[in-house]
Amino acid sequence: MRTQYVDQIVNEILTDMSHREKDTTGHRDISSVPGFEEALGELIQEEDETSRDVMRRIWNELQAIHR
Repeated sequence: MRTQYVDQIVNEILTDMSHREKDTTGHRDISSVPGFEEALGELIQEEDETSRDVMRRIWNELQAIHR
């Protein structure tokens, strides 16, 4: 169950990040991707195992994408 939860969080964050990258207007506004900064901020501040897993998976995905 926890794995599915982590997968869902990672998917949502990476999708939001992707939408930001594809924004061709150059307008970067918090409202353009609602909840993105809030969700990422919460994960960074948390000290639990799930948050660490999510951040680790996001980092690994980003590294794989940008190789």
